Amino acid sequence: MKLKKVIYFFSGIMVLIIILGVILSSSIEKKINFEKNQGDDPQNSENKEGQEQTNQESESAEEESGTSSSSSGGSGGGSGGSSGQAAPDGCSYQRISYTIGNQNITEECTNYLGEICIEETQKCFVDVQNLDDEITGIFAGNILFIEEGLTPENYFEITPFSENLGPGEVVQLESTTIITEEVLIAGEIACFYETLQIPEKLVC
Repeated sequence: MKLKKVIYFFSGIMVLIIILGVILSSSIEKKINFEKNQGDDPQNSENKEGQEQTNQESESAEEESGTSSSSSGGSGGGSGGSSGQAAPDGCSYQRISYTIGNQNITEECTNYLGEICIEETQKCFVDVQNLDDEITGIFAGNILFIEEGLTPENYFEITPFSENLGPGEVVQLESTTIITEEVLIAGEIACFYETLQIPEKLVC
């Protein structure tokens, strides 16, 4: 009788050990799968972060590509970009035809010290003409004085202009600067213009 009880006791222990082994094995397998998934996630995260960074760089490049509102070169500058008005389907806003140039610069010594000029007045004249036969609008920009050979960014005098011109109308712009620096008086001065605003019209 005692022997049977011992057998039953050990049989129960064996069954319990088997059950515990199955549970432990299942837990270990789940842990391995979890760690494997955790190991994969950083790669997905890195890919996602890389994609977001690429998108941000692309958006930044698109924003930068639209920052320039005017250009310049030689003795004159280009006009600014489109006004951004929404046009009907099949139509667009385009700058009207115009001319700007024929600039001329004059100089006159207005103060002497003995035979040496110590003050010089220089004037720059620029013609602007509206070549359109329908549109009236604002022509705006700047007239710059620079030392000969330097770029417009190194101007020493700037005069903004804004003129409302009707169809075919022409106006002569004038800018004056008084020079007292010996280096500038002795050197050559250039007159430069840049356009910032040109009227537009709807073209369909």
